[in-house]
Amino acid sequence: MGFDALMLNSKNVAKRIKELERIKIKYERTRHDLGERVKELHCMYGIMRLIEKYESSIDKVFQGTADLIPPSWQYPAVTHACISYAEKTYYTKKFRKSKWKQTADICAEKQKVGTVDVYYMKKMPESDEGPFLKEERALIQGIANRLGSFIERKDALSLLTESQKLLEQKNVDLNKKNIALKELVSQFEIEKRNLAKKVSVNAQRLLLPLIERLATINVPKEYVKALEDSVNQIASEFGPIITHSKFRLSAREIEVSHMIKSGLSSKQIAQILSLSFQTIEAYRKTIRKKLGLTQQGINLATYLKEL
Repeated sequence: MGFDALMLNSKNVAKRIKELERIKIKYERTRHDLGERVKELHCMYGIMRLIEKYESSIDKVFQGTADLIPPSWQYPAVTHACISYAEKTYYTKKFRKSKWKQTADICAEKQKVGTVDVYYMKKMPESDEGPFLKEERALIQGIANRLGSFIERKDALSLLTESQKLLEQKNVDLNKKNIALKELVSQFEIEKRNLAKKVSVNAQRLLLPLIERLATINVPKEYVKALEDSVNQIASEFGPIITHSKFRLSAREIEVSHMIKSGLSSKQIAQILSLSFQTIEAYRKTIRKKLGLTQQGINLATYLKEL
């Protein structure tokens, strides 16, 4: 092989060696980057497992998350971290602050409720954000977002639990009120019956004897009978029903209705009230109309007795 050929071959070998070195550097960088991404994924997966395992304990989730941070950053040996929330702070072991800091806000319902802080204990090579990588910025923000979602979910569950307890208590209170109301209604019905009984007894003992004496003097028997019926029905439901506003009966129409119910004829009613027979008949028609008795076959006296 000639000298020129040998020199050309040497240049090709050197060129090949440099190319292999560039490939090796690129490979090492890619492998390093993949390792960093694996650490980041391990961190986020670890936080998910903490939330699943300690869903009811903010302290365990936040402390566990703080402990996961240093191994997930580029320089674990010099990385310290702390998480602040609700006037409490969760630190990594032997925690110290430094001037090389990366931070992210924890937000819940769009309100800042805490922070995630990462520190390097000594000066490291400059990168995307001081000594920190842009991927580490994305990671710390992802951690803060995940913790914020955890807080929102926990607050929502607490609110739901509190609402359920409040609803259950309201149901208990409502049942107690219903029971008390039933007892009150029952007592009212008893008192109502007792009052009706007293009224009836007093009417029979005090008024009926006076009415019987009226029959011995010059008082029309029809008037005495109507008065006697009124006393006997003094505690009945007829009065409240016939005087209800839906019928719109006048005082005279109510009086005539009561006499019709007692079985008095139009002639007898006219004599008692000193009115003409035609006037009483007109009252009958008006009363039937207001009571809605459009059918002629319905007897007015019978209808009034059934009210």
